[in-house]
Amino acid sequence: QTSKNYLLVQVIAGILNEQKDCSLSTLFVYQKLYPFLTFFADSIVLSCEPLTLGCIGRMDTEGELRCYNKGCGKFYNETDNHDGACCFHPGVPVFHDALKGWSCCKRRTTDFTDFLHIPGCTTAPHSNVKPPEPEKEVVPVEDVPEVVKHEPAPLPAPLKPRDETARPSADAPRQKLKSVVAGSLTAALAKLPAVQTPVQEAKSTGDATDNGSAEIEVGVKCKHHACGKTFAGAESLSEACRYHPGEAIFHEGLKFWTCCARKTSDFEQFMRQEGCKTGDHDWPRPRGENSVEDVKCRYDWYQMGNSVVISIYAKLSIPDHCVVEANAASVSANVLFSSGQSRFNLEIDLFDLINPEASRVTYLQSQVEIKLCKAEPGSWRTLHLPKPKPAVPDKQSTTSDSSDEEEEEG
Repeated sequence: QTSKNYLLVQVIAGILNEQKDCSLSTLFVYQKLYPFLTFFADSIVLSCEPLTLGCIGRMDTEGELRCYNKGCGKFYNETDNHDGACCFHPGVPVFHDALKGWSCCKRRTTDFTDFLHIPGCTTAPHSNVKPPEPEKEVVPVEDVPEVVKHEPAPLPAPLKPRDETARPSADAPRQKLKSVVAGSLTAALAKLPAVQTPVQEAKSTGDATDNGSAEIEVGVKCKHHACGKTFAGAESLSEACRYHPGEAIFHEGLKFWTCCARKTSDFEQFMRQEGCKTGDHDWPRPRGENSVEDVKCRYDWYQMGNSVVISIYAKLSIPDHCVVEANAASVSANVLFSSGQSRFNLEIDLFDLINPEASRVTYLQSQVEIKLCKAEPGSWRTLHLPKPKPAVPDKQSTTSDSSDEEEEEG
């Protein structure tokens, strides 16, 4: 459609050139026939000859000549021609950013009608000599810059798959990582009382005796998820506990436990879900003066090209009582935090190998940051080493073994 419109514009411009008439009345006639020409008025003007611009629609008469100066186009008699007879534009039409004007004067307008009525800026005698058309510049072949073809850089060689049999054992001796203590953590610990050597607290088990029940306060709730039972005395030690060993997940309006994944959108129904595992109750016991409780702590990780960073969100960790060790294939962390009242243990078999000598741990006020240096730069798909998939027995070998057994029985 665009090519057809352009062709029609050229045809109309040719007609106007033959009639030597580009006045408003003529353009309005064509606009009624072809409404879209309103958007191509600039193209028609640029396609017209200089004589046609500024013409008032008058036809040739005997003894009169037509002036070819731009913006004039009047008929004149040679006897009446003088130096100030013609008022024209020596420049060319300029159409830029919806503004219309002539290159020889500064006046600009956005209306096409006003543009056609801009008076000339130069006076001179009328001229019936048609101005020569500007010649197109022809670039010599030898001046054309040579096209240089750039060959794409060769692709890097694919990484060779690592030989899993050559992977060091995760049980190899670990070395303690270099540590850095932030000044904010040192200032926060200075305000707390001195932390004595912690004593590990023994967890309650189902084998607890009546003497052990005396240490448990009546009315305390079991710490297992979804249990809800309260301690009523020695008889509560022998009760079975139905609980969820996993964690609660709330994702996209669904609520479920990671251990059984029974999803629901109703919170009350989620809270009424019965536990999926049976075991002994975990009653909270009074803690000694220097006792430490093993707790679960949230941690996360991210990676860069040459390193992997593990962030353990343990506030007010005690660097003197924390141990972070690693070998080429694994890392372990024993973090004492919360003013020495909680301890978190972490053991990870890493996805790929690291360099323990270049790795370090930084103790911050709100977290413990373990920065592991990769043995080879690259991207890890995950932090933990995937567990090997169990071997699937071959169906053919299974059927052959069963057939052999049937033959022997026969």
